[in-house]
Amino acid sequence: MDHFDAAGDLYGTTSFGGDLKCNGFGCRVVFELTPMAGQGWTEKLLHVFNNDNGIPLAGLIFDASHNLYGTTNGGSGPDYGTVFEIIH
Repeated sequence: MDHFDAAGDLYGTTSFGGDLKCNGFGCRVVFELTPMAGQGWTEKLLHVFNNDNGIPLAGLIFDASHNLYGTTNGGSGPDYGTVFEIIH
């Protein structure tokens, strides 16, 4: 699930993507897309996950300070998940 902020920027996660250094499937990311007046979007990677810290499979939420929170499947050991915060 993706989420827009008040400025129209789009935030989301990918379960695959990024460079192919993570087992050939790509590293998972948290991203921000900023609209460019009539010219598409610019992308900013806010976090790149590796094979040790899980796969983000759910949407993100904001707190009052505009920090992002999400969860992953896996990471921190077998059959575990993680909760992450991105200070923005």
